[in-house]
Amino acid sequence: MVEDGAEELEDLVHFSVSELPSRGYGVMEEIRRQGKLCDVTLKVPWSGRWLAEEKATEREEKRGGGQGKRGPAD
Repeated sequence: MVEDGAEELEDLVHFSVSELPSRGYGVMEEIRRQGKLCDVTLKVPWSGRWLAEEKATEREEKRGGGQGKRGPAD
């Protein structure tokens, strides 16, 4: 099981979008279209609190689900 985790980390990519509220969801949608999304968390700060968090897994994408959770802005 540890080997599986190490293998997953080899494909880890971290990026940030400074104007997240205006572009973040569009960037994530493009990643989904390319089939590259595996495990992502989007957090948008609002008045010092975390407004939205979205997670999707590769399994959800393969099943065609992959909608994840979105904050109240949806």
